Amino acid sequence: MTPSVCLALRLGSVAALVGACASFGPAQDPKLKPQYDTVSRTVGFTPDPTVVKVDAGGRNKVEIGGFTHYVADRPDVRFNYSAGEFKPGKYILTIYADCDGDATLLIKLPDGNWIANDNGPNAGKNPVVRFAAAQEGTYNIWVGHTEPKKTPPARLFITELKR
Repeated sequence: MTPSVCLALRLGSVAALVGACASFGPAQDPKLKPQYDTVSRTVGFTPDPTVVKVDAGGRNKVEIGGFTHYVADRPDVRFNYSAGEFKPGKYILTIYADCDGDATLLIKLPDGNWIANDNGPNAGKNPVVRFAAAQEGTYNIWVGHTEPKKTPPARLFITELKR
């Protein structure tokens, strides 16, 4: 991975997105086994939402779109999303974290681009990313924190329900 990975801003398909270009070291490796879980779902999945308990934060400093966050080397969750009998875009895929601390999200999309979010709309200090036309494939997800050496418990939500 190069030291600078530009983020794709798909304004029509991704809401609550923060980022333009990210400086990455070799630390974030989506090829590593996820820390907590690998989740596979097909569009229209039930039960909804899917919830994974994680610890936010990590030792790696990442600066994206005007904010700094700390994440682990390997993804917290790998999410495999398939269209099944539905076309992507029928549902709005939302990925968000709930944490008592100031959590962040760093996501490597199926097309290889990266996105990040700090404080989602109407979510306080919790991050939210919405995909109006979600890509089919693998999403590698890191739940970060805005402060170093803080790893509070958090819950990662993956949903197609309105939020």
